[in-house]
Amino acid sequence: MALRDRIPADLFSQIEQHLNNICRANAKSSWRRNKAKEDSISGAFFQGIAVAERSWEDWSWNLEYSNLSNHKIEPHLGADGIFQIEIRDERGRVIFRKGFLYQSKKQGNSDKRRLEEQLENIERHVPNGGLLLTYDEDRFMAVPGRIYLNDKNWENQERNICAFLVQRFLECLFGIRDLYYNFDREEIMLENAPLPIVPKAVASINIKKND
Repeated sequence: MALRDRIPADLFSQIEQHLNNICRANAKSSWRRNKAKEDSISGAFFQGIAVAERSWEDWSWNLEYSNLSNHKIEPHLGADGIFQIEIRDERGRVIFRKGFLYQSKKQGNSDKRRLEEQLENIERHVPNGGLLLTYDEDRFMAVPGRIYLNDKNWENQERNICAFLVQRFLECLFGIRDLYYNFDREEIMLENAPLPIVPKAVASINIKKND
């Protein structure tokens, strides 16, 4: 069941409005302040739209991210970071949680093979759960990693990152259910267990949920 169908309509609207109101201005400022380094741009962007906790009546929600660039799993996982949403009901129970892994590149980056390897690593761990962010001074775009790897016309399917978050991530057309970063354990979790990290020599791993 999609998020829109699981929570009160006014709560969904609050989250949607937050993303619509802050996202575009934050994308521009993230580039201006951090354009020298790719993962710093995406880190600043997600930090700018993150919400530690916000309430709606007796419910609460958060949008959080973690930078994985210096994490011990990054060479195997291939991701710059993880972005996630969590919703708690009036009794404090987590009723919805999902996330995605992302890799970031500035427009014109010429190391295509390295980018493909990074996205392939993400895909091995979390099929359909990787997002490629590409940006320059005027554009901040997003495309699912699987599309980049398998569609030579992938640029036709790029979307502005803000539109992507609202229209695809929030609407549950992209992202992995129960994928999140546990800040206390400093681990990526899937269905409340640590995400198995697969050495590069291993070909594949099956992940069950994807909505």
